[in-house]
Amino acid sequence: MSQSPSNMIGHSALLRQLIQKKKRFLIPMCLFFLFFYFSLPVLIIIKPEWMNQAVYGSISLAWIYAAAQCLMTLLLSSIYMLRARHFDQMAAQITSSVESEEIT
Repeated sequence: MSQSPSNMIGHSALLRQLIQKKKRFLIPMCLFFLFFYFSLPVLIIIKPEWMNQAVYGSISLAWIYAAAQCLMTLLLSSIYMLRARHFDQMAAQITSSVESEEIT
């Protein structure tokens, strides 16, 4: 009796490798994002005089930090899109290996 495709994928070493690679990439990225994102309101509460300092004209450090958050979001999403291509290739490899085993 042959295994169903979902069982074959679930027991695949390639799938475990893909999940491990995604975790090694996504967990640090998400932690960095959350730390950077929540640092702004925390700093505004804890150090309002520091965040209210004018850096360039009347632009305060808080506004620069907020703009940096927008840039960080663009950067992280771009990095993810580049890495997602590799993850998609690995997923396609898993699918093709299971399909070739189904045919034989």
